Amino acid sequence: MPVTHDVFSLLRIFARNNKSPHIGYDAFRSFVERYAKKYGTEHPELAKFLNNPELEVDARVRELSVGGKLSIACDRNDRITSIDFPYFYVDIVAVEYIKIESAPEIPFPDEASLNLRDTIPSELIRSLSIETDINSMIDEVAAIHEPIVRLAMPADGGSFLILPRLLPGKLFEYSLQKIRTYIRDHNNKEYIQSKLLPAFPGKEMMLKSAVNLILTQPTNSGAELKKSDDFYFPFFAHLTGLIKSDIQKKNDRLEEDTGIYRAAFIVEAFNNFYKSRTQREQRVESALRNLDQLLKKQPFFFSMDDILGFKDSGGVLLLGQYSKEALEARLKELMDSSERTKLPALLAFHLSNGSRYYVLKENIFPLFLRLCGEAREAVRRRISAEWFKLRSEYRTVDAMENDEAFAVDLGKRVDELFPVLGALLDYRILALVYDELARDNKNLQSFERIFYKGNLAPLPDILSLNRKNLLIDVKVMLPFWHSIPILNSIMAFFGRRRGKAETKAAQKRPTTIEVPTEGEPDDAVYRKNADERKRYIEAMENLEKNLIPDGYDIDGYLEELNDRWNTLINPDAKKNLKDDVDSMIRDYLRKYIRTLKVRAPNEERLDEMADTLVQSTSFTKIRNKEYLREYVKLYLYRLIVKSASFGTGSSGS
Repeated sequence: MPVTHDVFSLLRIFARNNKSPHIGYDAFRSFVERYAKKYGTEHPELAKFLNNPELEVDARVRELSVGGKLSIACDRNDRITSIDFPYFYVDIVAVEYIKIESAPEIPFPDEASLNLRDTIPSELIRSLSIETDINSMIDEVAAIHEPIVRLAMPADGGSFLILPRLLPGKLFEYSLQKIRTYIRDHNNKEYIQSKLLPAFPGKEMMLKSAVNLILTQPTNSGAELKKSDDFYFPFFAHLTGLIKSDIQKKNDRLEEDTGIYRAAFIVEAFNNFYKSRTQREQRVESALRNLDQLLKKQPFFFSMDDILGFKDSGGVLLLGQYSKEALEARLKELMDSSERTKLPALLAFHLSNGSRYYVLKENIFPLFLRLCGEAREAVRRRISAEWFKLRSEYRTVDAMENDEAFAVDLGKRVDELFPVLGALLDYRILALVYDELARDNKNLQSFERIFYKGNLAPLPDILSLNRKNLLIDVKVMLPFWHSIPILNSIMAFFGRRRGKAETKAAQKRPTTIEVPTEGEPDDAVYRKNADERKRYIEAMENLEKNLIPDGYDIDGYLEELNDRWNTLINPDAKKNLKDDVDSMIRDYLRKYIRTLKVRAPNEERLDEMADTLVQSTSFTKIRNKEYLREYVKLYLYRLIVKSASFGTGSSGS
């Protein structure tokens, strides 16, 4: 008995009792009245059919007609005479599957087995094929709006009727139960195992276990298939092929044989569907793993366009191996943190132009340190070139004279030349990652230059660019008369008058001057002919190979040597000592720079100069003299190269 007792449910009862979808209106109205009197006490909602049943039934039937649930015929006075109730066929099919639920050996129903006198209206049926429409049956069943499906089998399997709601799960279960019937009732267990064994060499126990699972727990057997088991895909493929072959050989098929035959086609289709989906999911997962690996690689930061353009090792785009939705889901997963105190694995930051970039948390500091190294040399070279030109013209800018102005100027240059580094400096990402590392007791020694006592260091300290040292380096490269106070004052006076307008403009914005390129003439080198310059460059390049080990650049090796001889723990004291040593080296070199700019020094000459400095009383308190001596030699070489205004290998300026 239906749970609800409205006109629609009563029509279903009446049609089922009369075994026909064609209903006389008067007979139905009388049935409703009798039904309400009989069951009104148990179901109070039937009371509305007792007071004025004709009006109530008439109104509800017309509503159902307008809604397309049924059709009605009326006489000249617009009085309903008959009802065609197509849902009669739906109930007939539903009843058959209720029977199959308790007796799996019952065949799947079709029009013939249901003894339907009338043809089911076409608007009630969606025709599908088990071969071509398996996706619609499993993943897209919600799009089937017809209440009945006619499912066609391949070859001579015919077709049968089923309700859409049974397609995704129950149909597979019913089919497995029919295969169990075939194995159990026909004493086919040993026969099937012997037939399948050649296809599974060395897997006899697995084969027996799979057959037993169908016999004892067919639903669990289907669950094993859905788990993407590499054994069950070929097992069901061979099993269904064997069953179909055996039944096709029969001359006289029973109804039960037809049901099993259809069940074999259905299990085969589901097996192929789950196998294809598993392979697709594995390809997607493999592509997503490639995505994870590419996010870890250089350059460490990526725009969405970069990510969409990722390719696998074979040069094939990953987008296509996974969908855009799958990509977005993976990025969202990486950007969500399951712990409140932890940052997500993937971080995002924006540039000043609005561009968005992604970087893995584990790569934030490697990226930052790499960018700092790149920025340090590029910015140093640009500043040196600009300041050299300004001082050559006896002009100056605030950034030369004031540390605060120098820091501001440095920030502008970083934003212009290295916008990603500028963005990381502006965001709180660095501090948050540093705090997390500190909470996790990670080794933070390599970040001491970036953070001091938990705070982000000033940009000049981060980039190891000191205003005074840069200015001294520039002065070393200037012609000797710039160091004569009286001459310098006179030339500066006229230079300031001549360049007054340009100086004002330069104080408002950084001067844009091209950095000298390799081999560009300057000062003494300018007076050399081409052959002399070439010999000079070759001599300096050979000297550099002897001074710098493989795998290092000049700045990186200088930093390492500094850490070896300069063992002070306090960062400020350590920096001050280095600055003092560098200053002494520069002062010492000024006496010889004019000669060294014309004639390249050899390593013996650098050894003599380094020994003279290291043996000075100023360095008596420094213990690690050998490392200090190597540091002095390399720093002297670096200053000489800079003063010549052309590059030699990694140390070019």
